[in-house]
Amino acid sequence: MSINRKVKIDAIEIEKLSRMFHALSSPIRLKILLYLADGEHCACEFPGLVNASQPNTSRNLLVLRNAGLVKYRKEGQKMIYSLVCSDLVPLILQWMQIKISPVLTETSVLTKRLDLS
Repeated sequence: MSINRKVKIDAIEIEKLSRMFHALSSPIRLKILLYLADGEHCACEFPGLVNASQPNTSRNLLVLRNAGLVKYRKEGQKMIYSLVCSDLVPLILQWMQIKISPVLTETSVLTKRLDLS
């Protein structure tokens, strides 16, 4: 059964969604989100948790903030981060369970298809 109806596309909502998907495209940012599923964390903890430098971690936290996925509060000199919406983590975990087509996981096939040889 198909639904033939016009969907109103809001340019602002599309932009927000695009920023969110960009934020989710980094392994470091995904790790940060998964750690935040357990509760608040200080920004100073993330470099060790995600095996990245402090400047790299700060840039990734900024991307997550700009995408509206995390928020922070100051506690003295510490920046304490938390998820804006805890419903996102179960969705990420569901996406991780989706089986990727074997064709797309074969590097040699990708190389041939994209003519990267």
